[in-house]
Amino acid sequence: MKREDNNVLYKLILNFSDVCLGTQVEVPTIGGNAKIKIPKGTQSGKLFRLQGKGIPSLQGYGKGDQIVEVQVYTPQDISSDEENLLHKMQNSKNFSPNAQKEKNKGFFDKFSIKKKYKMPKSKQYIFQSERLGFRNWITNDIEKMTAINADVDVMHYFPSTQTPQQTAQFIERMQLSFNENGFCYFAVDKLETSELIGFIGLAEQKFEADFTPCIDIGWRLAKSAWNNGFATEGAKRCLEFAFNDLKLEKIVAMAPQINLPSINVMQKIGMKRVLTFYNHPYLQADERLKPCELYEISKFD
Repeated sequence: MKREDNNVLYKLILNFSDVCLGTQVEVPTIGGNAKIKIPKGTQSGKLFRLQGKGIPSLQGYGKGDQIVEVQVYTPQDISSDEENLLHKMQNSKNFSPNAQKEKNKGFFDKFSIKKKYKMPKSKQYIFQSERLGFRNWITNDIEKMTAINADVDVMHYFPSTQTPQQTAQFIERMQLSFNENGFCYFAVDKLETSELIGFIGLAEQKFEADFTPCIDIGWRLAKSAWNNGFATEGAKRCLEFAFNDLKLEKIVAMAPQINLPSINVMQKIGMKRVLTFYNHPYLQADERLKPCELYEISKFD
């Protein structure tokens, strides 16, 4: 294992059969072993993220993640039978990299607008609402997002403000989520000025709870963007993207009970309360934040 800030990096070495056929393996983490499902056709270099399995933050704000990188083991010594079998596979079209290219297309390769979803070094919007543009994150966003995360009013319903390092780690996680899943908590610009005002988007949640794993919708906006209806407008547009483009069937949202502004947005976009829970991993350091409300909405609602 290797530590990088609050994240733990781990290289998982698998044999050729495992990555071709798919398997389930256990990997060591700080808190004990965790299971990972390896899909059929997993490529060497594929990254899996174990959320909350990294190093606890010194600021008391949750934990980092464990990043698992798959590496395929190549044997140096093989038997004659194994060599003959490999020769047969070598001549099969299924083992040709060019033939596999079409089969291994990711989610966005299935759409004619693929290039629009590939994040360049400059801004390109994945989709827009009337006043907002939604995109992947770029390095230049760190400074602005750091200022938002350092605002005590913006972070009132979190255990603490966030440091520049934590903000950079967050942006890195969002970029990885976008590359792996086609969604994240999107960087959001006000179209009129092209100014980054925060994030609104979707994230995969895997912490231990009765309702996880799930896809949640969340938002955090600069104080200068408050009271303009941006959170509601943006959240509605993200739900459209989730149901119509990503073909997801259900989205959840969660917030501390005392976070009435966010709960109000959940209700405005048509979400319904499901339950109260107390085990959100990022909110355990502050007693006032432990009781949380879970809301959900279905594409059929």
